Amino acid sequence: MTHDDRGDHRRPSLTIELLSALVRCGLTHDDRRHLRFFFEASSLRVAVELAGELRERSPAAIHVRPAPLRRLARRRWTVTLTTPPAPLSLGAIHLWEQEMREVARRRPASRLVSWKLMLTPEDFERIGVRSP
Repeated sequence: MTHDDRGDHRRPSLTIELLSALVRCGLTHDDRRHLRFFFEASSLRVAVELAGELRERSPAAIHVRPAPLRRLARRRWTVTLTTPPAPLSLGAIHLWEQEMREVARRRPASRLVSWKLMLTPEDFERIGVRSP
C-alpha cells in the first residue's frame, strides 16, 4: 500500500480510507506494522547526509541506492527508511509522515517521494488478496 507524496492534497482522506479498509478486513488500531518512506536525493553526498540524519532520529533500517537512470538527467539517489512497527492509527502514521516531511523540507537537495505501509503475508491472507 503506497502513498505518493507529490502534492496530493487528498492525503488525509486517503489515509483514513486505507485504515478504514484495513479495519473492515480484520486489522485493528492495535495492530502494528512497519512504514517505509522513500526519499530522492540529488547526489550521493546528499543521500549519505540524509541517511545520517534519519539514522539519528530512528534506529530503523535505512538504505541508500542509486535511483533508476533517466535520460539527460544526472544520477539521483534513493534513500529508504523502514520504521519500527507503528500502530495502524491515523495519529501514528501522521506523526511519522510529518517528521519525514520536516526532514526533507530542511534539505532542499532531497525530497520525500512516497511512503508505504508494509503488510505481512498473513495480512494479505486476512484481507483475501494475493501477496505481491
